[in-house]
Amino acid sequence: MKPGIGIKQFFAHFERVVEDKRYNELKHEYDSRHKLPMLRYEVSPILIQMAKVYTHTIFNLFQHQFAQFLACSISQRIETPSLIEYVITKVHQQRSWTVTFEPSSSTIYCSCKKFEIFGILCCHALKVFETNDVKIILDKYILKRWTTHGRSGIIHNVKGTEVEGDPKLSTTRQYRHLASKMIRLACDVSTSEEYCQLVDDNINNLISKITKLRLQTNSLTDKDKDDAQMLANNNGTQPKGFKLRPSTKRKGNKRFKSWVKLQANRKKSRTPILDQSASQEYQPIVCDPVEVHCSAPPTYDPPHTLLKFHKFVESNFQLNFTLSNH
Repeated sequence: MKPGIGIKQFFAHFERVVEDKRYNELKHEYDSRHKLPMLRYEVSPILIQMAKVYTHTIFNLFQHQFAQFLACSISQRIETPSLIEYVITKVHQQRSWTVTFEPSSSTIYCSCKKFEIFGILCCHALKVFETNDVKIILDKYILKRWTTHGRSGIIHNVKGTEVEGDPKLSTTRQYRHLASKMIRLACDVSTSEEYCQLVDDNINNLISKITKLRLQTNSLTDKDKDDAQMLANNNGTQPKGFKLRPSTKRKGNKRFKSWVKLQANRKKSRTPILDQSASQEYQPIVCDPVEVHCSAPPTYDPPHTLLKFHKFVESNFQLNFTLSNH
């Protein structure tokens, strides 16, 4: 990568590298579970043991060390009451290595420290095992991280705390483990009808047992839920020392109304609104009808003040007329 690369391009490249690494890891895990490694020495008990335990990559490295121990030779042997010390040399090499072996516990230590550094036994230790007729390697010299089950179980970090794994990943791993066994079993018994019937009967019994166990587990969980609900209700009472904290979450997806909208709603609520019952009970008062005849118009009596005004206007008009004649 170039030194002047941007942060966005760096993370894109980083994610691509991580995806390639995970793909290769899954591919090697699949090959380790479904394919058998090639043995250089098919009758060797140590190679047969390691082929079932190690992944293909680690097994090839271990098999390379196993092939090199044939070129090793013991140049010196010093024996004490509890330990045996060997000086190992190689053909066409002038170097030498010291290997300490404890026969009582089959504990071995080499000066090259390959096991302490990398995690697999070196060719010098395998030479001493062969000399002392050790045909099976102890579990303490088989590191779990190099085995096919290296990703299963509980993992602890540097501080010693448990690291929670992905539940989906563990479920997938368990499915692969059981599926591979069932497929191999089906391939083995498919040639015989008697074997197929035996496997079929056992599978039916296993299904019935799992169904009963699942029903019992579900009933226990339902009972625990009912007990919890009963304790929560408790006739509306609560135990002392516990207070319900009011919820701050709003109900539904509606957002809160502003103060202006609330005031407008209050003004609307103050205006009287007749209920349906009141509108049904209210009836206008109807007066008696008045008879109207079309032959003659109705008589109208003007007010008394209006008559006086007409007389006053008429007398003034006559007075002005007489004065104009004289």
